[in-house]
Amino acid sequence: MSDLKPISEEDLNLFFESNLRDRITDRELKRYVVSVMTDFMHSEKFFLFFDERAESVRFDAIFKQDKIKAYNLFKDIGDSYLWFCGFYPEFLSKKKKSRLGLETYIEYGKESYNYAVYTGNAMKNSSLDTRTISRASDNFVYLARAIFDFRSRVDSRKLIYTINPGILEEIRNIMYNGRNIPELAENPMLKIIR
Repeated sequence: MSDLKPISEEDLNLFFESNLRDRITDRELKRYVVSVMTDFMHSEKFFLFFDERAESVRFDAIFKQDKIKAYNLFKDIGDSYLWFCGFYPEFLSKKKKSRLGLETYIEYGKESYNYAVYTGNAMKNSSLDTRTISRASDNFVYLARAIFDFRSRVDSRKLIYTINPGILEEIRNIMYNGRNIPELAENPMLKIIR
């Protein structure tokens, strides 16, 4: 029997927030990304990303559903793309077999968030947070880069040295505007600040 205890949602939130503090300066967006990261650690939303239909067909099918369900699906798909583009960009690269490339997946994520905003605004439902989702779409690359920087710190900076150079170049060009990926010189032992 394992001695490992499950990590609470509160502890995960604190862990992600503490370690994204210097990567995302906007409080609202940081809270949103922390929520996405915690949600992916506690749920099984990954299936949303692995839908085999073309995005246009998939999005058309979602628009035909109940508006609240459509809003939630578009938001969840955008969250899935944000998570994958930030945490696993090397698997989305053009260099990987049958992949469209990181830039395409970023566009899908932004488009999905934009559809969520459109659907939410069309319902005129004040309980839906379309403003934050719109800002997440506008700052998608910045947020994905912050998640990638977080992952690089978790991986003790080895990550950027083990990724295929062609894939690393694609990540560098899309997420860092062609600049070098910063050396993350902090101690890889991530902090929890209470």
